[in-house]
Amino acid sequence: MVAEVAVLVVGAGPTGLLLASELYRRGVDCRVIDAHRTPLQWDRATVVHPRSLEIFGSLGILEPLLAAGVKQRVARLHSAGRVLGEIDLSICGSRYGLNIASRKR
Repeated sequence: MVAEVAVLVVGAGPTGLLLASELYRRGVDCRVIDAHRTPLQWDRATVVHPRSLEIFGSLGILEPLLAAGVKQRVARLHSAGRVLGEIDLSICGSRYGLNIASRKR
């Protein structure tokens, strides 16, 4: 089936889905395609970083994320079972000095 659309969004990850939903909200016809035939059985994005929180705030969709997620003010980096270091997000320069992580299911 071939349909005419104004925009083709390639990739159904977090960026592609946000782009498609914003286009739809503004009345722009679009189609989303992805290399995977079905949704993945695992989360591709479990943490939302400060800059993304700023963008979500400007789109008016931030409050549900803040209410539902776990706020993390420190990010700890690991490799091969060792802690490599920590990042204090309160000094990152964003008005949201934190990550929002998904709650474990």
